[in-house]
Amino acid sequence: MRTIVCAIDFSEPSERALAHAIELAKVIGAKVLAVHAWQLPVYAVPDGLAVFGPELVSEITTGLHRQLDETVMRYRGHGVEVEGRLVSGSPVEAILELAESVDAQYLVIGTHGRTGVARLLIGSVAERFVRLSTIPVVVIPSRERKKQNPGEASTA
Repeated sequence: MRTIVCAIDFSEPSERALAHAIELAKVIGAKVLAVHAWQLPVYAVPDGLAVFGPELVSEITTGLHRQLDETVMRYRGHGVEVEGRLVSGSPVEAILELAESVDAQYLVIGTHGRTGVARLLIGSVAERFVRLSTIPVVVIPSRERKKQNPGEASTA
């Protein structure tokens, strides 16, 4: 069966991306694999690196699984099979690796739409997906652009 991988981070832009992935799946007859990638943060402390115990890892993954299940449940019954998957590692690399391993036809991602200094300092995850992916990437903007009336001057 055809598969569309949708990267989600539980934000509004990723919810929009998931809704679009489901619409695309209806058109091409595919299932949607909603994927959240996570990794433990590493903190430098005076005595070395902070180490996280198995209890914390278990607590984090349990919470993420619950959040992922809740997200997937909201989209069930829309005429498309939706499955959730939690992967660990650097989000871009882990999700791209999964998309390739399931032979996904498309990767759908949302973007926060940061510009200027915020984009320069934080970088663009969406841009990294587009640059590194070997499969087509569909980028869903964070918000709809306001339509301009003919003759109205642009303020952008």
